Amino acid sequence: MKIGEQFIFYNIPWHNHKTIVDALGEYNVHSTYSHGNLEFIRYSFAHERYKVVLRLIHHVLAESLGISYYCCGSMTMRRDDLEMALESDGSYYFNNVKKMRAKRDIDLLKDPPPDFALEVDIPKSSIDRLEIFAALGITEVWRFDGKRLQFLILNARREYIEKGNSYFLPRISPGFVLPFLKASFTKDDGHILRTAATKLKRLRK
Repeated sequence: MKIGEQFIFYNIPWHNHKTIVDALGEYNVHSTYSHGNLEFIRYSFAHERYKVVLRLIHHVLAESLGISYYCCGSMTMRRDDLEMALESDGSYYFNNVKKMRAKRDIDLLKDPPPDFALEVDIPKSSIDRLEIFAALGITEVWRFDGKRLQFLILNARREYIEKGNSYFLPRISPGFVLPFLKASFTKDDGHILRTAATKLKRLRK
């Protein structure tokens, strides 16, 4: 499977999906499963670079704002009862930080889901990943498609509504973050971190 390629298989039973995904774990192939559909993607450098920059920005913003969080990386989020599973580009707890940091394994049938997720939709998934995030109960998703950044907040009907500011990082808007994503291939990580910290100081004055 070449870098950047994606394949989708239909009518795959849930138990078969788990066996297949576990067997492919060492091959760095990312999977999404919903409603019997199983998709595999090998992410490109562009996808990974945008992911890195989003994580950097998230870190410097939360740290500068004095907000505690707990990062779970791109762990597989799986619910047997829903027969849904995916890997985000970054998942975070803002609530339940003390409870979750003692965990070595997370079982979403027993443990609360992460509060926040990053989603770089490049290449665009054939499966509705937002539906899975909503079903899992992820409160906030930052979704970037290569051009547009959306801050999506889950409402009481388990639907995502696009908002002008982050729920967990107050006063932060897509317009604040987007320039750093656009600089992903022209600026180094240290420059991005320093510039974001300086820009945030100005915003808070």
